[in-house]
Amino acid sequence: MTIVLMGSVIVLSIIKIYLSNQIYYESRRINYIQREVSALKEENIMLENQLQRQKFKNCVSDIDFFSELQELENTIYDENESNEESIDD
Repeated sequence: MTIVLMGSVIVLSIIKIYLSNQIYYESRRINYIQREVSALKEENIMLENQLQRQKFKNCVSDIDFFSELQELENTIYDENESNEESIDD
């Protein structure tokens, strides 16, 4: 009777130790994944900020380009007008 009782206590103890170890290792995996998710979220925020800076820079450079293009067109138009006036004279 005591042997059966001791055997069942040992079996239950082994099961408890096994389950405790499995829970420990699963919690370590979960913590690792949570750290990875957190790092990826931070990286995503940094990339979004970088993208916004690039979009703004591109927008500003487009405005500069179009303003320079407009100035060039105005210059060409003015030169054409002055050439036409000199031809008319």
